[in-house]
Amino acid sequence: MTWIASSKKTVSIMESKSRIGSATSIGKELKLVPLFVARMMPKTYINEVYQAGGFSLILKYQLYPFGTADFANEVREELQLPTGCPSRLENGTLQRLVNFHFKKLQRLKSRW
Repeated sequence: MTWIASSKKTVSIMESKSRIGSATSIGKELKLVPLFVARMMPKTYINEVYQAGGFSLILKYQLYPFGTADFANEVREELQLPTGCPSRLENGTLQRLVNFHFKKLQRLKSRW
């Protein structure tokens, strides 16, 4: 199984809709699994990705590159957004992706 991933800091709702449509179309054509990583995403978009056989990994925090803690703290204080710049993702976050991956593999194996 091969993934096609999309992650972007800021995207308008209309641009998001277009990106989802593009990624799911490309994924279907090339037999790739769409993966979207975002802090927020409308449930209708999450469902659209799921219906296309993909996964949306929704994060609690807006992440910044490791080493930019001062900037992340400034954003958090000024904009009241949950931010972070971890050196790695938490196990629970990765586990959600791993769980989806293994369920997807099981569904694919059952079709063979």
